[in-house]
Amino acid sequence: MTNTSFLNKIATLLIDNHSDQLSDTVIVLPNKRAKVFLIEAIKNQLSQTVISPEIISIEDFVQHIAGIRSVDAIEQLFEFYEVYLSITPTTQQQSFELFANWAKTLLQDFNEIDRYLLDPNHVFSYLKDIEALKRWNLEPLNTTKLIDSHLEFWAKLPLYYESFYNHLVTKGIGYQGLLYREADKKIIPFTNTISNQIFFAGFNALNKAEEKIVKHLANENKAKIYWDIDEVFLNDSYHDAGLFIRKYKKEWKPFVNQDFEWVVNHFSEAKNIEIIGTPKSIGQAKIVGTIIEKIQSKNPNLENTAVVLGDENLLLPVLFGLPASVEALNITMGYPSKNNPAQLLISKLFKLHTNAKQRNEKSYTFYYKEVLAILNHPLIEPFCKVEAVVAVINSNNFTFFSREKLFSLYAEKYPNSSNILFELLFARWDDISEILANLNAILLHLKSQLNNDNSEEKIAKTFLYSIYKIIVKLTNYHEKYHQID
Repeated sequence: MTNTSFLNKIATLLIDNHSDQLSDTVIVLPNKRAKVFLIEAIKNQLSQTVISPEIISIEDFVQHIAGIRSVDAIEQLFEFYEVYLSITPTTQQQSFELFANWAKTLLQDFNEIDRYLLDPNHVFSYLKDIEALKRWNLEPLNTTKLIDSHLEFWAKLPLYYESFYNHLVTKGIGYQGLLYREADKKIIPFTNTISNQIFFAGFNALNKAEEKIVKHLANENKAKIYWDIDEVFLNDSYHDAGLFIRKYKKEWKPFVNQDFEWVVNHFSEAKNIEIIGTPKSIGQAKIVGTIIEKIQSKNPNLENTAVVLGDENLLLPVLFGLPASVEALNITMGYPSKNNPAQLLISKLFKLHTNAKQRNEKSYTFYYKEVLAILNHPLIEPFCKVEAVVAVINSNNFTFFSREKLFSLYAEKYPNSSNILFELLFARWDDISEILANLNAILLHLKSQLNNDNSEEKIAKTFLYSIYKIIVKLTNYHEKYHQID
């Protein structure tokens, strides 16, 4: 069964109809990942060198219209806290830690309100009334101080929203929803500046702001839209997969000056499905490797081969089970942080040092299980090399001991030798700047010990890098906002 993929169709369309102005063409895709494959599809159909069209995600396109820089969730939280402090009386201000507990949820609500262009005052008023009715049984007169305080919080939400929104716009930054709302406000002047052709390709469920932007540009003959939908889903009025595109096909017809393209019929075609039984999940990972090897023996090109996992925990077993002939692959799924060995190490370090300070801040008392959990960690044990210290702790049944005792055990077993990693792991955590610098140094030290020639160590490096980026961000935010205590 051979079918022309949607991205190959887009590539053919561009080359056949717009080859003379390819570099002036803008293609907007649902996400950044699709850009890689579209560029490859265009490249495969060209016989000469050309300047690539501009290919961007819908989020980047909206950001361009809005003229505002998108910021991540952590920076949003710090900016919101600054706004919160500026509009809240000193006696009622919460610490950043308490503030963050509810602010993260509120920021998500702000984002959804703006993405769907809702009236924030109506939404918050409705939520406040529902909260009052739900919790206090239609008896507004029988309230307590706690109830009044809770309702007062809900009443402040419009103020929080408006103050935060204006604060971000003034600084030229924003969360995703704010960018969408600002883009919707600026779409008409933006349309007047467009000189090139825009193509929206591969979309399905658009939020309200995206709908207005795409429909406006199409109505002004500034954009064309190409859908990727199978007729089985499109024609079945009860099938959820075609719900949104059925709506757009029906409602957008007066606004879109082009035929509805493309409807395909792949789902109804004959398929070759083979079911293989395996007793355990790990068996699935091993079978995947065998199947890939068999496919590759017939066709070395695996570009049209996909492995879909039913359990994200199988990612690493599958990666290790792939044949050595698979030199590169594209992973399109996330990996749970609870399985990230670098994150587990950081978590254990926080537990160790937090508990040590709580037990006795002066002597900094460690618990043996927390110490051994770090020394025996797979990222630490091969490079720290303090087996003699671990043996002493176990053989003497130490339960609690001070930091000084731990270092004296090391000096006794390894006289006149220094161990940078050991010192970094068990250095006191007193100042936030020192803590972040210490974590940064641990990650860099471990990175320097890992070898790129070893596949397992290359994956470990990837995990380390993911945590390293977070520590660097936290360091920058601490220097800028000074809200981490």
